[in-house]
Amino acid sequence: MRLKRLFILFCLLSCVKPSEEVPVSVSFTLGGLQTKVTGASYADESAVVRWTVFVFDTRSGWFRYGSSDDAAPVTLSLVAGKRYRCMALVNYPPGALNPAAVTSADDLTNRAVALDDNAPGRLLMYGEKTLLPLAGAQVTSIPVKRLVSRVDVQGISVDFTSWPAWTGKTLLLKHIYVTNAYRTSCWGLDLSSVLSQGTAWYNAMGWHGGGVVSASMDALLGDRDINASVDASHPYSAFHSFYFYPNPVEKDNRRTDTWSPRFTRLVMEASVDGETFYYPIDIPPVERNSVCAATNIVVHGPGCSHPEGGTVAGGILDVDWDIAEPVILD
Repeated sequence: MRLKRLFILFCLLSCVKPSEEVPVSVSFTLGGLQTKVTGASYADESAVVRWTVFVFDTRSGWFRYGSSDDAAPVTLSLVAGKRYRCMALVNYPPGALNPAAVTSADDLTNRAVALDDNAPGRLLMYGEKTLLPLAGAQVTSIPVKRLVSRVDVQGISVDFTSWPAWTGKTLLLKHIYVTNAYRTSCWGLDLSSVLSQGTAWYNAMGWHGGGVVSASMDALLGDRDINASVDASHPYSAFHSFYFYPNPVEKDNRRTDTWSPRFTRLVMEASVDGETFYYPIDIPPVERNSVCAATNIVVHGPGCSHPEGGTVAGGILDVDWDIAEPVILD
């Protein structure tokens, strides 16, 4: 009887077919891209020049990828019922990433990217989602967000009533730029470690401090040769936007003789009667893909003799900060 039962069980098992993998065509798209983060800015800061989607099997680690030289969908053949981690990398310059050299999802998210991999009209973006495809062709969207932060500047005026020696004088606004901009982030998260050498920062302690940068980086970090006259009756109202990576430094340093990691700053460079003054303003902590705005900046008197000079003394500068919530492109 026992042998008979074993024989029947064997027959039943032999009739069960192994599960079949059902291929499914999935078209990946990027989340609905907004034209701007907030306010006026580069009209093309959400432009997509190229993008690549990586799809990792969450159990086996197997992956494949596909790319597009614009915002067009990327279609891959996957297996219905399997769980995938889908990661979108947007606007990396040619040669900055070899997709075939990626070894895992963690390898990808931890890969460092330089600030100068960004450019006006080609800001780096990243996003990911988990996907469990069903049978049949389908389309899925991956929300992405920019790796950079942004600072906006609008509304600069003077009020020299508390500085009698400057009453009636005109301030010549020459340049506005960002200093102490951290060079490095990574695709999946902000790097938490602080690189101390000056070459790890752009505009360390001043414009082009730490080395000359490219024209595209200059465009991201500053507006030069403004040369606008500002007096009590004529405020400066032009809008400026600058882009940088989140700064991992938690404690500031304002030494001007030697470099050390410090806060990222917004610097206004101006002159009165031919004498140059700097007005350094600490940029509040801001996450990637977020914006902070310096509005209603009022200059009351002389600034510093150095872009990193001590905090502009009491009453010399008023700044209103507006910090927006992160904006995810979805």
